[in-house]
Amino acid sequence: MVRHNGISEITKEFLDGTLRKLTMQYTDPDTLRVSIMYNDSNDYYFDYDMEINSRTELPNFLSHKCKTQLFKLNLGRTLSFENAVSSFILGSK
Repeated sequence: MVRHNGISEITKEFLDGTLRKLTMQYTDPDTLRVSIMYNDSNDYYFDYDMEINSRTELPNFLSHKCKTQLFKLNLGRTLSFENAVSSFILGSK
């Protein structure tokens, strides 16, 4: 986890959350899907999914949501977070 400690710091800075799970998977040779699970100070868990294109170096927002037994919220995009994650991942290749 030390290698991706930067993602944890970015999650704290931009989303005010604690990183709980990070999954990265290539969907094709140029596209990396990044799934981040984090929780906030109220112990709600959130999922943030995005893709990063290695050729254009641009993030593509997929979803940001919070799901509990009582409700499901679809949240908006945080472009500054996506750009920071993209820069960190592409910078650590």
